Amino acid sequence: MTMKTFFLLCLTVTSSFVKCQEAGCAKVCPEEYIPVCGSDSRTYGNACELEIAECLMKQQGQTLFSLGPGECSKYTTPKPTTTTKPTTTTPEPTTTTPEPTTTPEPTTTPKPTTTIKSTTVPTTSTPELTTPKPTTTVELTTPEPTTTPELTSTRNPASTQKSIASQKPTATAAVLSKATTTSAKVSTTVKPPVSTQQLPSTTKRQCVYKGCPSPYPYVCGSDYHSYACENNLDYWNCYRGTNVTVVHKGQCGKCQQVKCPADAKPVCARNGKQYQCKEALDYLNCLYDTRIGILYEGQCCENIRPYCYYSDSVCGTDGKTYQCASSLTYWNCRNNNTVQVAHTGSCRTSATSFSKCSLNECAPNSTQVCGNDGKQYACKERLDYLNCVYQTSIKVAKCCTHKGCRYRGVQCGTDGKNYQCENSIDYWNCRNGTNTKIAHSGYCEVAGQYSKCVLKECANDSNPVCASDTNRRYDCKESLDYMNCVRNTSALAYNCCPTTKCRSWEDYVCGSDGTTYSCQKSLDYWNCRRGSSVKAVHTGYCTAKPGQYAKCDLNECSSNDTQICGNDGKKYACKGFLDYMNCLHNSTVLPWQCCTPVPCSYNSRTVCGNDGKNYNCENDIKYWNCRNGTNITALHYGSCVAPPATYAKCPAKPCPADSKPICGSNGKNYDCKEHMEWSSCLYNESVSVEYEGTCCPSFSCSSSSSAVCGTDGQTYQCLNALSYWNCRNGTSVKVAYYDKCNPAITAMVAKACADYKANNCSVSSSFCANNGHTYNGCSLVRAQCSKANGYPKVKYAGSCSWIDSIFG
Repeated sequence: MTMKTFFLLCLTVTSSFVKCQEAGCAKVCPEEYIPVCGSDSRTYGNACELEIAECLMKQQGQTLFSLGPGECSKYTTPKPTTTTKPTTTTPEPTTTTPEPTTTPEPTTTPKPTTTIKSTTVPTTSTPELTTPKPTTTVELTTPEPTTTPELTSTRNPASTQKSIASQKPTATAAVLSKATTTSAKVSTTVKPPVSTQQLPSTTKRQCVYKGCPSPYPYVCGSDYHSYACENNLDYWNCYRGTNVTVVHKGQCGKCQQVKCPADAKPVCARNGKQYQCKEALDYLNCLYDTRIGILYEGQCCENIRPYCYYSDSVCGTDGKTYQCASSLTYWNCRNNNTVQVAHTGSCRTSATSFSKCSLNECAPNSTQVCGNDGKQYACKERLDYLNCVYQTSIKVAKCCTHKGCRYRGVQCGTDGKNYQCENSIDYWNCRNGTNTKIAHSGYCEVAGQYSKCVLKECANDSNPVCASDTNRRYDCKESLDYMNCVRNTSALAYNCCPTTKCRSWEDYVCGSDGTTYSCQKSLDYWNCRRGSSVKAVHTGYCTAKPGQYAKCDLNECSSNDTQICGNDGKKYACKGFLDYMNCLHNSTVLPWQCCTPVPCSYNSRTVCGNDGKNYNCENDIKYWNCRNGTNITALHYGSCVAPPATYAKCPAKPCPADSKPICGSNGKNYDCKEHMEWSSCLYNESVSVEYEGTCCPSFSCSSSSSAVCGTDGQTYQCLNALSYWNCRNGTSVKVAYYDKCNPAITAMVAKACADYKANNCSVSSSFCANNGHTYNGCSLVRAQCSKANGYPKVKYAGSCSWIDSIFG
């Protein structure tokens, strides 16, 4: 007996599992089914379960006893109960699929045109199905085999189907022809009804129950009842007089197999699989807990569902237009038809026209034929069929293939029509049996004139020529004469000159005719066009008057001539070219040495020349000295501070080789005395020599600063004054102590330092330092003489007073 069964017994009798345990009726029963009928008309699984129920009823003051072995159905007749079976309202799914539409006949033109096809893809719409949730009834039952009623599947069109291909239907699904497992959710639990089989009387047969091992090896019978084991199944076959067989091991679950009706039709499910009938699909939905819906009744054609992404529409022999050939195959499967492809493209007439004509199949050895409409047909029979359908008289003609236009260069034919390319002319010549030739490249210009003129063939040795009016290129002179006839012009033929565009970085050039050309290529082109010999005079725009160029003769520079420079800073190819430019501009530029400017560096500074002019850097001064033949020197960095006339009155003198820097009375440094005198003249100042050397920064002593005694025995007003005089005199005097110099202290400190340097520290006197600490001789020497600057400093001899100890 399982704990679950025991728990249900407790709940049934006491309505409390705790009270059942407190009553002391808990007992573990063997897991075997030997039914016993109680006096409460309830069938118990075995005698042990009945004893537990008797114990529990006795605790409540009630009596329970056994009526005998077997189920209660043979002792009492139960009252008929009406059980409302949960029903599922599942309307038959309808498939609304628009049939292929008939497309009106498109218009055709003599020339190939691009037609945009528009077809309607048949769509399928399925109504939404709803299923009321069935109720679940919990009832205490014995291990008697249960029967699960037939379940009606529902499907949710919006649900996502999952593949459960790994699960396979059991052998009981023999009624399914092509069923496979899929998944979608089904949740239906109902109360098992009482078996409808008539239980025969057991008075004439003796059935022996052999028992089942533990745990129960459940088996599923062909009546879709679960049995504890095969012995249990044999017992019930004997008891009921049935012939139930084992379908598979394990419990049957909640699903019951129903045979397909005799008039049942196959159905196509949403998973693309075909099932023998709707009941078979419902059974598998219940068995594998899925909710696969029905797409439509009939043969399943989803494996050939059309995908017409890049295919052309076709016209069927039923007069309907299909999106592509696979779409026609799909609808043939759906409607169980044998419609064939009449031709590619949309149908151009009604369906009745197709029904009047019979389509003969092409012979196996038949070849493709072409009609005089420029289309290709599978065979002669197919052409005759379409002539019957569309009431045309298309005849078999020569097949013409358009090789395509790789480059879209429009050509004008001698018939005055425009063609996409030369291959288009060849194609239409084949189609129409004409001999149209290329008149010229580009679109036709004068309508109706091309056919009046005769185009002669170009000779094999002819050269291309260009028209004098339009510079258009022709294959030969005969082609130009033909176009003169078409245009009614008289253009002359001349050699074709190559036209090359000038680049943005190419310079303009001035020709010897006084005309400015975009670049040298442009000058060469116009020389070719005019048959002239204009030469490039110089780069850039022409600066002289046009009539002046004719008056001056340009002498060619020889290979031995070298480039020269003029005193105007420009370069010339040779001396003869310089003379030519002097003639053009009526100038007198002389040959000069070539001066190359050197660019200034990014950190260069402006300098002032001795001519009173500012230069970007010293390289500029060198360049202009070369250009002008001068000897300008740089006076100083920075812009000039006086007019050029003032610089002329005050000539600068160079410093002697042995000169030393000096400090002027104005506090400024000068390289030498000569520079000081030149600066005094330039700025109109009266400056004298203060002292030799660089100027020392001025100093000032605050009122709180104290005097210091230097190591030279001199008293200085403050520490800044000591630094100033060290700069002035070029010395390195240090601070001995902070106070005016006292000969006794100075001598004592000097002796202490000398002893320290001689490793003989014998001074025993005390000193008060400026930091408020009292030192003896040795400690002061270590603290003072070992420091570079002499810190701490001696303030006075003796111990520090209490004031100095606090304030320092």
